[in-house]
Amino acid sequence: MLSPMQVIPWLGPAVAGVFIALHLAFARLPLRPQVALLVFAAVFGVLADLVLIHGGDVVYQGMPASDRFGPAWIIALWMAFAPTVNVSFAWLRDRACLGALFGGVGGVIAYEGGRRLGVVSYDPFEIQTAIALVAVWGIAIPLFVQMAHWCEEEGWSTRALDSLRGLVALPEPGTNSGSKGRECRGLECCGRRGERARMPAFIR
Repeated sequence: MLSPMQVIPWLGPAVAGVFIALHLAFARLPLRPQVALLVFAAVFGVLADLVLIHGGDVVYQGMPASDRFGPAWIIALWMAFAPTVNVSFAWLRDRACLGALFGGVGGVIAYEGGRRLGVVSYDPFEIQTAIALVAVWGIAIPLFVQMAHWCEEEGWSTRALDSLRGLVALPEPGTNSGSKGRECRGLECCGRRGERARMPAFIR
Protein backbone atom coordinates (compact mmCIF):
# COMPACT_ATOMS: atom_id res chain seq x y z
CA MET A 1 0.00 0.00 0.00
CA LEU A 2 1.40 3.36 -1.03
CA SER A 3 1.67 6.15 1.55
CA PRO A 4 0.24 9.64 0.91
CA MET A 5 3.79 11.00 0.55
CA GLN A 6 4.41 8.57 -2.31
CA VAL A 7 1.14 9.28 -4.12
CA ILE A 8 1.11 13.07 -3.61
CA PRO A 9 4.65 14.12 -2.59
CA TRP A 10 3.82 17.84 -2.60
CA LEU A 11 0.81 17.46 -0.26
CA GLY A 12 2.78 17.93 2.97
CA PRO A 13 4.67 21.09 1.88
CA ALA A 14 1.47 22.56 0.40
CA VAL A 15 -0.60 22.08 3.57
CA ALA A 16 2.25 23.31 5.77
CA GLY A 17 2.74 26.32 3.51
CA VAL A 18 -0.93 27.30 3.78
CA PHE A 19 -0.82 26.95 7.56
CA ILE A 20 2.34 29.07 7.84
CA ALA A 21 0.92 31.75 5.53
CA LEU A 22 -2.28 31.97 7.59
CA HIS A 23 -0.27 32.18 10.79
CA LEU A 24 1.88 35.02 9.46
CA ALA A 25 -1.21 36.85 8.22
CA PHE A 26 -3.23 36.68 11.45
CA ALA A 27 -0.65 36.48 14.25
CA ARG A 28 -0.43 39.55 16.48
CA LEU A 29 3.34 39.69 16.32
CA PRO A 30 5.75 41.57 14.04
CA LEU A 31 6.96 39.66 11.01
CA ARG A 32 10.69 39.68 11.78
CA PRO A 33 10.74 37.46 14.92
CA GLN A 34 8.23 35.08 13.34
CA VAL A 35 10.37 34.64 10.23
CA ALA A 36 13.42 34.13 12.44
CA LEU A 37 11.57 31.33 14.26
CA LEU A 38 10.62 29.66 10.96
CA VAL A 39 14.20 29.84 9.68
CA PHE A 40 15.45 28.38 12.95
CA ALA A 41 12.92 25.53 12.66
CA ALA A 42 14.01 24.74 9.10
CA VAL A 43 17.73 24.69 9.99
CA PHE A 44 17.14 22.61 13.11
CA GLY A 45 14.93 20.23 11.13
CA VAL A 46 17.61 19.65 8.51
CA LEU A 47 20.23 18.91 11.19
CA ALA A 48 17.87 16.74 13.24
CA ASP A 49 16.93 14.65 10.21
CA LEU A 50 20.59 14.17 9.37
CA VAL A 51 21.04 12.65 12.83
CA LEU A 52 17.94 10.46 12.47
CA ILE A 53 18.78 9.30 8.95
CA HIS A 54 22.47 8.58 9.46
CA GLY A 55 22.50 7.84 13.19
CA GLY A 56 19.12 6.18 13.62
CA ASP A 57 18.55 4.48 10.25
CA VAL A 58 15.29 6.37 9.76
CA VAL A 59 13.97 6.43 6.18
CA TYR A 60 11.36 8.98 5.12
CA GLN A 61 9.02 8.36 2.21
CA GLY A 62 9.85 10.74 -0.61
CA MET A 63 13.52 11.06 0.32
CA PRO A 64 15.82 12.20 -2.49
CA ALA A 65 17.98 9.65 -4.27
CA SER A 66 21.08 10.74 -2.35
CA ASP A 67 19.41 9.71 0.94
CA ARG A 68 21.46 12.35 2.73
CA PHE A 69 18.73 14.81 3.63
CA GLY A 70 15.10 14.47 4.58
CA PRO A 71 12.42 15.27 1.99
CA ALA A 72 10.72 18.65 1.67
CA TRP A 73 7.60 17.56 3.52
CA ILE A 74 9.38 16.77 6.80
CA ILE A 75 11.20 20.14 6.73
CA ALA A 76 7.84 21.82 6.08
CA LEU A 77 6.41 20.01 9.11
CA TRP A 78 9.26 21.26 11.30
CA MET A 79 8.46 24.81 10.15
CA ALA A 80 4.71 24.37 10.71
CA PHE A 81 5.36 22.94 14.16
CA ALA A 82 7.33 25.98 15.37
CA PRO A 83 4.48 28.57 15.49
CA THR A 84 2.30 26.23 17.57
CA VAL A 85 4.78 25.88 20.43
CA ASN A 86 3.78 29.03 22.32
CA VAL A 87 0.24 27.68 22.59
CA SER A 88 0.61 23.92 22.88
CA PHE A 89 3.80 23.84 25.00
CA ALA A 90 3.61 27.12 26.92
CA TRP A 91 3.30 25.10 30.15
CA LEU A 92 6.85 23.79 29.57
CA ARG A 93 8.37 27.28 29.70
CA ASP A 94 11.10 27.39 32.38
CA ARG A 95 10.81 23.60 32.72
CA ALA A 96 13.63 22.43 30.48
CA CYS A 97 14.08 19.02 32.14
CA LEU A 98 10.38 18.23 31.92
CA GLY A 99 10.39 19.47 28.31
CA ALA A 100 13.28 17.16 27.46
CA LEU A 101 11.48 14.20 29.04
CA PHE A 102 8.21 15.03 27.31
CA GLY A 103 9.99 15.54 23.98
CA GLY A 104 11.94 12.30 24.20
CA VAL A 105 8.89 10.18 24.97
CA GLY A 106 6.56 12.09 22.67
CA GLY A 107 9.01 11.96 19.78
CA VAL A 108 9.21 8.16 19.92
CA ILE A 109 5.40 7.90 20.03
CA ALA A 110 4.97 10.37 17.15
CA TYR A 111 7.43 8.56 14.91
CA GLU A 112 5.85 5.22 15.72
CA GLY A 113 2.57 6.70 14.51
CA GLY A 114 4.30 7.86 11.34
CA ARG A 115 5.78 4.39 10.83
CA ARG A 116 2.36 2.77 11.08
CA LEU A 117 0.97 5.30 8.59
CA GLY A 118 3.76 4.38 6.18
CA VAL A 119 5.39 7.81 5.89
CA VAL A 120 8.56 6.79 7.73
CA SER A 121 10.26 3.45 8.24
CA TYR A 122 12.77 2.13 10.76
CA ASP A 123 13.29 -0.86 13.03
CA PRO A 124 11.28 -0.09 16.18
CA PHE A 125 13.38 -2.57 18.16
CA GLU A 126 16.71 -1.02 17.19
CA ILE A 127 18.30 0.62 20.24
CA GLN A 128 20.32 3.03 18.09
CA THR A 129 17.13 4.37 16.49
CA ALA A 130 15.41 4.84 19.85
CA ILE A 131 18.42 6.72 21.22
CA ALA A 132 18.50 9.01 18.18
CA LEU A 133 14.78 9.79 18.45
CA VAL A 134 14.94 10.46 22.18
CA ALA A 135 18.02 12.66 21.78
CA VAL A 136 16.64 14.73 18.89
CA TRP A 137 13.23 15.35 20.43
CA GLY A 138 14.57 15.71 23.95
CA ILE A 139 16.59 18.66 22.65
CA ALA A 140 13.96 19.94 20.21
CA ILE A 141 11.06 20.60 22.59
CA PRO A 142 12.83 22.74 25.23
CA LEU A 143 14.80 24.54 22.52
CA PHE A 144 11.71 25.33 20.46
CA VAL A 145 9.87 26.50 23.58
CA GLN A 146 12.71 28.90 24.38
CA MET A 147 12.93 30.19 20.82
CA ALA A 148 9.17 30.68 20.59
CA HIS A 149 9.25 32.57 23.89
CA TRP A 150 12.00 34.79 22.51
CA CYS A 151 9.87 35.40 19.43
CA GLU A 152 6.94 36.49 21.59
CA GLU A 153 9.10 38.73 23.80
CA GLU A 154 10.85 40.24 20.79
CA GLY A 155 7.48 40.96 19.23
CA TRP A 156 6.14 42.72 22.30
CA SER A 157 9.39 44.68 22.69
CA THR A 158 9.22 45.83 19.07
CA ARG A 159 5.59 46.90 19.40
CA ALA A 160 6.27 48.73 22.67
CA LEU A 161 9.20 50.59 21.11
CA ASP A 162 7.09 51.57 18.11
CA SER A 163 4.37 52.89 20.41
CA LEU A 164 6.87 54.84 22.49
CA ARG A 165 8.50 56.26 19.36
CA GLY A 166 5.13 57.46 18.08
CA LEU A 167 4.22 58.96 21.46
CA VAL A 168 7.38 60.97 22.09
CA ALA A 169 8.59 61.30 18.48
CA LEU A 170 11.77 59.33 19.00
CA PRO A 171 14.00 59.39 15.89
CA GLU A 172 14.42 56.28 13.81
CA PRO A 173 17.77 54.48 14.27
CA GLY A 174 20.49 55.97 12.08
CA THR A 175 18.86 59.40 11.79
CA ASN A 176 19.95 62.69 13.29
CA SER A 177 18.28 62.92 16.69
CA GLY A 178 18.72 66.67 16.62
CA SER A 179 16.76 67.13 13.42
CA LYS A 180 14.60 70.19 13.88
CA GLY A 181 12.02 69.04 11.38
CA ARG A 182 11.42 65.71 13.16
CA GLU A 183 11.34 67.41 16.55
CA CYS A 184 8.79 69.96 15.40
CA ARG A 185 6.60 67.30 13.83
CA GLY A 186 6.62 65.40 17.12
CA LEU A 187 5.58 68.50 19.04
CA GLU A 188 2.86 69.31 16.53
CA CYS A 189 1.48 65.78 16.81
CA CYS A 190 1.34 66.16 20.57
CA GLY A 191 -0.26 69.60 20.17
CA ARG A 192 2.08 71.00 22.80
CA ARG A 193 4.54 73.22 20.96
CA GLY A 194 4.36 75.80 23.76
CA GLU A 195 4.84 73.24 26.52
CA ARG A 196 8.33 72.08 25.59
CA ALA A 197 9.83 73.64 28.69
CA ARG A 198 7.57 71.57 30.93
CA MET A 199 8.35 68.28 29.20
CA PRO A 200 10.46 65.74 31.12
CA ALA A 201 14.16 65.87 30.41
CA PHE A 202 14.27 62.46 28.68
CA ILE A 203 11.76 63.70 26.05
CA ARG A 204 13.50 67.01 25.47
